[in-house]
Amino acid sequence: MNQDIINLYEITFNNKLISISGGPSFFTKVISTNNLYLTDFLMEWNSEEITQYLIPEINKVINGIEPEFETGSETVSITIGSINTIFFIDNVDTNYPRIPTVDLKEIIIGWKNYLDN
Repeated sequence: MNQDIINLYEITFNNKLISISGGPSFFTKVISTNNLYLTDFLMEWNSEEITQYLIPEINKVINGIEPEFETGSETVSITIGSINTIFFIDNVDTNYPRIPTVDLKEIIIGWKNYLDN
């Protein structure tokens, strides 16, 4: 992933130890960014869904095949346009954060690569 994008969005990838009282401990992969909406959105996607669904749909928008694409996670909805992606949170009436769609695509690919390793 481009170092400028990592720096701009303060992206970190980590293996987090999850311990359940009385149960087994295990590691899970997590991403952190300076955009809570982006982080929440990414954490809901696995590698297969990213490869088979998310990236192809983003490519359709970037390549002008579709004007926009709406998707989301359990807590965050997004509208992906050819220039910008807008993040929405349920019942929040505010100025919604936006990031360039090309940045989103690169971040998603970086997240997928991390999940695959």
